[in-house]
Amino acid sequence: MPLALRFLLTLLFFAMFTNILLAQDFEYELFYDTEFNTGIGYSLEDHQQNIIFTGGTFDTAYHYSGFLLKLSPSFDTTVIVIENDTADIFLKDFVITHDNNYFVIGSIGRDTGYYYQSDHIVIYIFDENLNMITEKVYQMPEGNSYPKFFLWQAENGNVYAVGQRDTGYTELMFLKFDQNGNLLLGNYTNVWTHIYGILPKYDNISGLYAFGLLYGVNGMSRMEIDTNLNYSVLPMEGDEAYGSFFHDATGKWLNDTMFLFSSLVQTDTIGSDQYEDNILLKVNENLESTDEYITVGLPGTRDYGFPYNMDWKNPDQMYVATFDAYAPTGQYRYFVALFNENLDVLGTKTISGGEEIDYTLGEICATSDGGIICSGRSHATGSEDYDWDPFIHKITAENIVQVAEKTANPYDSDYLVYPNPGKDIINVQTARKGVVMEFYNDKGQLVMERQFCAGYLNTIDTEKLPPGKYIFELTDGEGFSETGKWLKID
Repeated sequence: MPLALRFLLTLLFFAMFTNILLAQDFEYELFYDTEFNTGIGYSLEDHQQNIIFTGGTFDTAYHYSGFLLKLSPSFDTTVIVIENDTADIFLKDFVITHDNNYFVIGSIGRDTGYYYQSDHIVIYIFDENLNMITEKVYQMPEGNSYPKFFLWQAENGNVYAVGQRDTGYTELMFLKFDQNGNLLLGNYTNVWTHIYGILPKYDNISGLYAFGLLYGVNGMSRMEIDTNLNYSVLPMEGDEAYGSFFHDATGKWLNDTMFLFSSLVQTDTIGSDQYEDNILLKVNENLESTDEYITVGLPGTRDYGFPYNMDWKNPDQMYVATFDAYAPTGQYRYFVALFNENLDVLGTKTISGGEEIDYTLGEICATSDGGIICSGRSHATGSEDYDWDPFIHKITAENIVQVAEKTANPYDSDYLVYPNPGKDIINVQTARKGVVMEFYNDKGQLVMERQFCAGYLNTIDTEKLPPGKYIFELTDGEGFSETGKWLKID
């Protein structure tokens, strides 16, 4: 593509990024109409309770740029785009330093016009006004490209990067920087891996853990990494009760001896498709788990996780989220559950744009007021296939706990009903209490009624219902109702 045209497209991206739309179906939503493929990656709350986001975009010529976005508590925004005319830029993880600067790691490489070839590691440091303080670029070893990292800042100010790079295989790497972005130490191993998340040690001094898949180890592993970038590996075994840990794993400390582990698990297989659900499990530093766990997500589907898919400021209000990119309805939707440290589910919501908007969730971030920020990519019906735009939703505990009929989004639901189509059973996940489920046939006749138990999951025997189309109505103990369609097949 001629440079003049590429420059024009870049200017268009800058212009479109200022086109912020406040959607009518959410109390707090920002939507950026960029006309390109643009999404939000990671997010953190800084010391002034602003939410900081990293993200990226590529235009129709496959030229990649990065951006930082700052969201104030009043939902005012500031955006800075990091652009290079002849190179592709990818922003990955970041940390908010002790002095409230934003230390960002990413990669940069030559613009090939289609295939990205990022073979340099780049460090950007911004102040709280998004002014760039530092830019440092480091050449990777020959034959290495496209690094992906997770960051941790130790108490002494040093920043550690754990991740992987492409060498023809996906191999493990560790880096250590000072707080000014100077590279102090590197460890490029020849171990095949895929890193999904990290957990700093509780003391925030002596090192960190990383969760991922390693060559030669069956299933998920936990790596213990010290401050000299030495590491050891322990396998993480699943259980017959909930399946095997599969991917998108992360952890967060509950106290000084126990952390909450989140991972997608492989469950039942139907045909060639494997269902995946999200499990939350209490684990100690020796990887000894308690009997306390919950499985949440969009059941009967292939759920998709992402790094840092659970977060909280208060253990009485903890959040976990997944999204489903290939739902039976054809919608891209996401799911948020609110629970406490006893793993009691307090509320759930399935968040959808109906037939108008698809959502793929990329990150959640707990806020000091007890809510969360959900962010990712959205696609409007009728848009070009490449036209995905960033979205930001603010969700409060009240939004999750209160009945869907009272929330601002008309597509919110308090119930997950599956399988649909189904045969002799139907499962319903809900945190609503005193629920009665009624089934009506195609003539409008009531053919079955069932009272739910007090648990989160209810299974109903539908063996006696003949195959056909049914309308179901779910009514909770407060009298609020939702309806839906269910197809019973032979």
